[in-house]
Amino acid sequence: MYTKEALKEDLKQMGLCGTETVMIHSSMKAIGDVEGRADTVLDALSEFFRDGLLMLPTLTWNLAWEKEPVFDVQETPSLVGILPQLFRKREHVVRSLHPTHSVAALGRDAEWITGEDHLDDLPCGEHSAWHKLMERDGVILMVGCTLTSCTFIHGVEAWCDIPDRLDAPVRYQVIGKDGEQCEVVSRPHKGSPSEQYYLAEEALRKCGALRDGKLGDARVMVISARGCYETVKRLLSENPQLFNE
Repeated sequence: MYTKEALKEDLKQMGLCGTETVMIHSSMKAIGDVEGRADTVLDALSEFFRDGLLMLPTLTWNLAWEKEPVFDVQETPSLVGILPQLFRKREHVVRSLHPTHSVAALGRDAEWITGEDHLDDLPCGEHSAWHKLMERDGVILMVGCTLTSCTFIHGVEAWCDIPDRLDAPVRYQVIGKDGEQCEVVSRPHKGSPSEQYYLAEEALRKCGALRDGKLGDARVMVISARGCYETVKRLLSENPQLFNE
């Protein structure tokens, strides 16, 4: 059974120092048997990155297909596992207002990195936490997940203007943490290119943008956000249809 301190040691062994801006995709099941379960995992992450900026995606893409979609930043549950769902409810955690691709953040600059997600008309635009993660040369941890779950690569495709990736605009009613309301227009992702994102793994490893670690029992991909951007951008410049194959 893993303890909080053992998990923090695993993070250290990945070459992390705790001051990073980090985005974590996670599978609690893959991490294994932890003393205190999911809350202990979140405690370990929060303590380790207390001098950095910790983010977990709190995605709600199902809203794109509802007739009159409403996103309530306080109440709408995340669809991507127990860790993001518990994390978004924690004290001092800030959740962004994007109706389908919100992010929950804790630490320095949490308000800044989440504050403009809803200003773009696409899920991972240039105002988003995903783009700011790249600007800061942050780190992406795929904990028990593969590149097919790496939302950041959706962002890279958008920033590279890959065609036929976005559907028709959807209007969402968004309710903020104090009950304030606004309308947000965003185009949902189209198709399933993420099923092919694994095709970038070899190139990411070759350029040093991806290395391996572990958290509990989970295999972890430790990815440089900027390195991922530059590598995937190059791959797409060579073959814009790479992830269609």
